[in-house]
Amino acid sequence: MKSTLSFFLFTIASVFLLRAEDVIPKYIFEQAEAGDTNAQCYLGWNFRDGKIIPQNFQEAFKWYLKAGEKGNPDAQAALGSMFQEGQGVGKNDSEAVKWYRKAALQGNAYAQAMLGIHLCDGTGVETNYPIQLNHQYYLYYRLTIHILMWMGHLYPLYFFGF
Repeated sequence: MKSTLSFFLFTIASVFLLRAEDVIPKYIFEQAEAGDTNAQCYLGWNFRDGKIIPQNFQEAFKWYLKAGEKGNPDAQAALGSMFQEGQGVGKNDSEAVKWYRKAALQGNAYAQAMLGIHLCDGTGVETNYPIQLNHQYYLYYRLTIHILMWMGHLYPLYFFGF
């Protein structure tokens, strides 16, 4: 019983005292510092998620920004999400749309869906688009609806004509 209690206390103490350097291998930090966008995105995800290491949105944003500026579509989609939710930065729908658009143009499905939602809601975008762009935004919207229906989130809305 005594050994179980000491193990339990050690486990709880170690969870609260963990540092990123203790859990994530050193070579990942080295690769991220050297400019590897996949390693930067991995660090951003871990700092944002908070399951392996303590959650730190500012640190996550820093790593995602480094990878996003170099063109990593996953990091760009994550930046859009962080701007949309105000995690690590101030909430800014225009910046969210900017990052979602960059990732969507590279084929990131999540970014395409989120861009479609923003375009349909009119959040973070101008509402007076030229007519030739309306078709593109309508396609993003339809893609969004079909992805969400496929995931099971919008099945009831199918009956309303979407």
